[in-house]
Amino acid sequence: KFNPNLLPEQDKQMIVALSQAVGALAGGMTGGQLNDALVGSGIAGNAVENNYLSKNDVKIISDKLKQCAATDTQCRDAVVMEAKQLSDANDAKLKACDTVNCVNAIIHQIFGGARDFGDLYAADQSKDNKGKLAFGAISDMETNSLLLAANMAAGIPIYLDSHIDKDSFLVNVESFKYTPGKPGTSYQAYYSDYEDYFGSTKQPHEYRTTSSACVVALLNSCGNPAQQFDALRRYAGPGTDGKSLAGNGVVSYLSVVTSLGYVTHLIDPETSSLINITVPGAHALEPGFVIRQVIPDGKGGFSVSTSGWGTGSSPLSNSNEWAAGMLWGWNTNTIGTSAAISKWPWDSAPKQPRCTITADANGRQVRVCQ
Repeated sequence: KFNPNLLPEQDKQMIVALSQAVGALAGGMTGGQLNDALVGSGIAGNAVENNYLSKNDVKIISDKLKQCAATDTQCRDAVVMEAKQLSDANDAKLKACDTVNCVNAIIHQIFGGARDFGDLYAADQSKDNKGKLAFGAISDMETNSLLLAANMAAGIPIYLDSHIDKDSFLVNVESFKYTPGKPGTSYQAYYSDYEDYFGSTKQPHEYRTTSSACVVALLNSCGNPAQQFDALRRYAGPGTDGKSLAGNGVVSYLSVVTSLGYVTHLIDPETSSLINITVPGAHALEPGFVIRQVIPDGKGGFSVSTSGWGTGSSPLSNSNEWAAGMLWGWNTNTIGTSAAISKWPWDSAPKQPRCTITADANGRQVRVCQ
């Protein structure tokens, strides 16, 4: 378990002092009153105790950002600074973990904040996506924190089975060494050529879509909740091969006709949710992340909800938004097909093999099937 006392006392005091200073600044900017400043100071100071971007943290930051006019750069910057303090405290807690269970407990808490991340997008008062710079800055922070969590999850088993010291291990974590991808995907080349001609299309963006995956019928079952979540993990993103289950720190290759890039994952079995995070330098749409969840229909079937945020390229009049329903709907159909079981009503459901990707002591990825 994480013990806050593992943080050096000097670091704890510095984080508290800086957090309270930034919190006071943010509170004063939004309200202009001493009381507002003190409230802001308390919120930021508590970040060292909370240590993750919780559901409540997202609400606090969203409420403050909502008070900033689109042209009030000073107010918006102050909110971003407070968000950074929360993000940095989250990173400190993750890096203090020495067990997979410690990381997994934090990951479960991270999902609570990530699920409401759209509140921050809505709170940014800029009407134009390219003007949502405050949200964009916070989105990039969150993407990095998610990558850090994935690398801690993937790296700790290697760290515990090797002679590497903790400082060297954390250097690898902070450089995202444990979630590697390969640059030079086809879509990276396409987008580069497009932007050479039309200019940069990078912009803060959001998309949301929900599609039906599987419906129970006389000769069709959709499996149990665990099997439905397994189907989502097999096809966590478009073009995955379905051979392995997405897991914390596992890297998957995605394609849409041709290579799109690489993502790493976080999973929360308790809520049948997963997050895909773009691997730096190895995904056409980086940086950004997508959260997906199995939604039961109450009759044995299910849908899949998909919400994405980021600041990467979005050509053709923000294609990340208008193409989301089609792209993720197609993928959700694949998930439903994977979970669906055609059988006579009296037959028992066949079991599918469960394969996961893990790493050996040398960091090589290996597939383990049950």
